[in-house]
Amino acid sequence: MREAAEKLPTTEADYLEWEKRQPERWEFVGGIPRMMSGGTVGHGDIAENILMSLNQRLAGTGCRARGGNVRVRNPAGKHMYPDVFVSCGRPHRSDVFIDDPVLVVEVLSLSTEGYDQTIKRWAYQEIETLRTLVLVSQDEMKLELVTRAAGGTWSSTFLVGPRAVLPLPDLDVELPLAEIYADIDFEET
Repeated sequence: MREAAEKLPTTEADYLEWEKRQPERWEFVGGIPRMMSGGTVGHGDIAENILMSLNQRLAGTGCRARGGNVRVRNPAGKHMYPDVFVSCGRPHRSDVFIDDPVLVVEVLSLSTEGYDQTIKRWAYQEIETLRTLVLVSQDEMKLELVTRAAGGTWSSTFLVGPRAVLPLPDLDVELPLAEIYADIDFEET
């Protein structure tokens, strides 16, 4: 006899229990679970470049960059797996999500670009501690730097090319785009 299909969760509590049993990673935004697809080598390389560069610069500051295996939670109970994020708190090693990131980085993919730039972006921007959101192209040396002003408004700046530098003043860090895109071959795309 066939087993009945498992019902998808519609509440945050149900999602947290349900996701523990899933072999894949699932985000939960707007009461809807969304499976995280696998990425490309270029996507992974860019995310790793950012993660390594940030952690080298953040050593000893009390802040730490983490990769895509830890969820970020917003106040409305939405859970996302950013490619890279930085938090400056001291989470317990068994925590399954972080709710106080100061920086979130998403490397855009063709399959998720629209979702990352709208629904997910808005969910991130609901997090009070978040000061900076970076949306990184994987097809060209270009990114969007989205920053929160003191009054809570958000503004965007686009950075393009190997001479551009990503300023992260809240962390007292700068990342050259040439470093973010190190060893990425754009001639293949």
